[in-house]
Amino acid sequence: ELSNKKLQRRNEKFIELVEPIFNGYQDYISQRNEIDFSDMINLVTSLIGQSTRKYKYIIIDEFQDISIGRYKLIKAIFDKSNGCRLFCVGDDWQSIYRFSGSDLSIFSDFEKYFGETLLSKIETTYRFNEPVISMSSSFILKNPSQVSKKLRSFDKSRQTHFSIVYSKNPELDYSHDLIEIFQKLLSRTRN
Repeated sequence: ELSNKKLQRRNEKFIELVEPIFNGYQDYISQRNEIDFSDMINLVTSLIGQSTRKYKYIIIDEFQDISIGRYKLIKAIFDKSNGCRLFCVGDDWQSIYRFSGSDLSIFSDFEKYFGETLLSKIETTYRFNEPVISMSSSFILKNPSQVSKKLRSFDKSRQTHFSIVYSKNPELDYSHDLIEIFQKLLSRTRN
């Protein structure tokens, strides 16, 4: 665990590294009179107060990829539209955009951000069957921040057959090691 002093030093080094890149990027788009996607979201959010438009419904897909900037936009529209209903679909198990600002706490603490909530879990998958369901679920649920759910296959009589091929070159093929790891994971999920 990092001490506060080490964490502060790491953050300072990060800023020292990234700040010139960020400033160069801002100068570049400013000289070209352009804005990026985050700028668009922030600009629209700042203009919501000037709009007289009200919405009955806001529907959002891939909600697991929500960022603070996008949350502020949605919240501004939601708060301005009295009686508005917000319907969001997302799967925290598919959240992969942390690097671009996705904040999973908005997903997992939805009620804290938007008020009274009705949660429905979709736990039937059409993508794959056992043993992949058990293996992937066991792996994902090792992260205590993940929402717990019990996936099941649409067709319980089917199995997903898979093979792992690391390389077409036999001298570089480590697939037998990976298969052994998956088999161990699978045997743990069955116990």
